[in-house]
Amino acid sequence: MIYIASPYTAPTYNIMDHRFKCIQLATSVLQVVFPKQCFFSPIMYWHETAKKFKLPVHVHFWEEWNSHILSLCESMLIVTLRGWRESVGINKEQSLAQHLNIPIGHINFKKLIMDHKEVVKCLINGNGNYQTDGCKATGTI
Repeated sequence: MIYIASPYTAPTYNIMDHRFKCIQLATSVLQVVFPKQCFFSPIMYWHETAKKFKLPVHVHFWEEWNSHILSLCESMLIVTLRGWRESVGINKEQSLAQHLNIPIGHINFKKLIMDHKEVVKCLINGNGNYQTDGCKATGTI
């Protein structure tokens, strides 16, 4: 399993929602392009539930849960959205990954989307038929 780390907590809900949508798209593209991998994003997993039930959004509330999930992963991939270097959550996750000798990689969100425009188009159109629609769904990490 590959842990997807990305910035989330922000001064406004609009920024957090935008980050969620970016991670939702990035994780979906990665899953289509690398179907034999298992990608896990805590933001994708909890964003809508946290919103619905008004759960805390700060890193301290989620830290133990995220740490446990990360410890089960074979690698960590940081999606370099704006604010990733300053992200308290990413810094904590990165430190834990280093402590556990979990390899850490980085992926540029804009480059991922530009490199896989056809997959993005299929995902956004919602037709989900990647082979017959001519969507290229191959790559390497």
